[in-house]
Amino acid sequence: MEADILLTPTSGRQMRISRPGIGREQLDSERKVNPCSHSPLGAPDIDTPPYPCQHHPMGRTIFCIIFLCLLAQQSGAASPKGFARLADGTIVEVRNKTQQQVTFKRADGGLGKIAIDEVDGWLSARQADQLVDRLLPKVGIKEQHDEIRKQLKTLQMAAVPRIVHHLKTGDQRRRMEAIAALQFVWSTEAEAPVRAALNDEEQSIRSIALRLVQSRIPGDHTELLDTATEDEDPRVSGPALYTLLSAKPDSDRLAKALQNRELWPFLHTLLPRHHDRVKFGAITHRMLDTGNPDERASALCSLIHQYDFDASTEKKILERLRDGAPAIRMRAAEYLRWHGAGSTLPSLHSALKAEQDLHCQAVMQAAVTAIEQRGRIFSRTLGTTTHDWSGDFATAGKAALRDWMSGPPTAALRFATLKLLGSRGSAPYVKYDGRNDMDADDADARYIELINYVAGYPGPVALLTSPRNASDIEPPAAATLVPPVRDYFDADRKSFGLFTGDYDGPFKESHHVGDDVAFHQQHETVVAIGDGIVRHARIAAPSWGGIIIIEHHDPKTDKRFCSLYSHLGPLLCVKAGDKVRQGAMLGSLGRTFTLATGGYQSHLHFGIHLSPFSGHWITGYLSPQRFKEHDHSWTDPQPFIKKRLN
Repeated sequence: MEADILLTPTSGRQMRISRPGIGREQLDSERKVNPCSHSPLGAPDIDTPPYPCQHHPMGRTIFCIIFLCLLAQQSGAASPKGFARLADGTIVEVRNKTQQQVTFKRADGGLGKIAIDEVDGWLSARQADQLVDRLLPKVGIKEQHDEIRKQLKTLQMAAVPRIVHHLKTGDQRRRMEAIAALQFVWSTEAEAPVRAALNDEEQSIRSIALRLVQSRIPGDHTELLDTATEDEDPRVSGPALYTLLSAKPDSDRLAKALQNRELWPFLHTLLPRHHDRVKFGAITHRMLDTGNPDERASALCSLIHQYDFDASTEKKILERLRDGAPAIRMRAAEYLRWHGAGSTLPSLHSALKAEQDLHCQAVMQAAVTAIEQRGRIFSRTLGTTTHDWSGDFATAGKAALRDWMSGPPTAALRFATLKLLGSRGSAPYVKYDGRNDMDADDADARYIELINYVAGYPGPVALLTSPRNASDIEPPAAATLVPPVRDYFDADRKSFGLFTGDYDGPFKESHHVGDDVAFHQQHETVVAIGDGIVRHARIAAPSWGGIIIIEHHDPKTDKRFCSLYSHLGPLLCVKAGDKVRQGAMLGSLGRTFTLATGGYQSHLHFGIHLSPFSGHWITGYLSPQRFKEHDHSWTDPQPFIKKRLN
């Protein structure tokens, strides 16, 4: 339904503006715009109806003079229900005001005082309400989403009272607009209404309310989430289960939940962290056979960590090397990189010959290299030594590592270790909390080391090197570049330079100096963007996880620069000192919230540093002062690579 707004400009003539999707009854509250009045913050004030005298030239002049006088009076005596903008741009609620100072309330409920001359502007509660009424109907319009979000964030807590009013009293559409708007602004005033919205009859409102409670309201929400998991709509119960089972892996509860096909879209990314083939094998194969592309990709990742080597499984893997979806071909090859036997090489070579996708080619070639390497390492006879390590995984893992260190690797040792790795229930939940001395759980560190041994990779010890390693060797020229992952470019992604604000985390009040991409894409292939030399490579580094830094030479500028790749999994394809070619596989993204990934949700943190490698600049965030003053050599990776595309 469309309705028209009648605007009365100073000429007295009416202009008709069409507002798609807005009903006439909704426009009753918006009325006509008074063209003479503007708030000190630049927000138009809405009056209903316009004063009759304003259509006369003299009347308009008198009207504006009166309004300006009232505005000046307001700046000298703000209403206790009004708002003030502080010098740093923060909006606060004015609680009391004298000629010398203002007492105010912050969005978090805390009180403060400030000298009157430190206030940068005033906004009445009425003006804030009118602005919110104009913005809310546009919250759901895709083309205006970014602009509306920006305006709401400018209003900050001044927008919350009116939004809360609509959340409590509005019709379904207005409640939906209000709860959506609260994703951009917040104050403690919104807590009780949002909690109440968890019982709203509308599923979309319950879903957003659940996210807001988790992200905005401090405290342990386990009981609330448990209740939400019983919601009859999977769009509510699914996210609640995901949140609970991410932080507290529960294989029994996950296995039960995955019996419900409607919950797969929300829970499939949790499956790869569980190793129990008996409990999850059947559901993993069902997901691989019948799921959507994202779910099938997660199933393939899960088969890697369930150590499923059955002939029927191997047949499925080889068939998926020719799948129509690159994400499926990529993870089928990743399975072979971890576990493939020599018998799979003919199919792998054939698929590689036909492959056109750069990143799929990279992982297929890496799989060929790994299989051939394992063939050389484990070609020895089985011998008479048996390996039967008893006790829990921590104890058995120690015994296994002693056997790997005490003699040559054999096929018997490898198979016994694979059996041990498959017996571990699930990967422990690890979330980075800001400590650079994040001690790895002994069992988890051993797990990572044993994975490298059985896959034929060098392992953590061989990767750890001095930051000055081979720094005197000239890196090869990188005349052109390629993206580090598939589907890399995104004009709407603004990771570089993003200010974290006061969020509750180790890097608050900082600017991000990398590009975060490929969220939730576990075992996504990561490649070298250009020819170069590996200066740094490490597994399970605090905050970084698997991290690789490559130094390149730019022939156009005759200068060196470095590319940084982090949150990789435990099998890195290179070590420090290696020369790499453009498009060569470096590794794959690790599993969410594991030690190997550095305690983060699965994604790639990618950075470009315009200097030779020294090791002193390895960071993901900078202080506002350093970033603003350009006291660094980081640059936005997306435009940097676009200018040099192969």
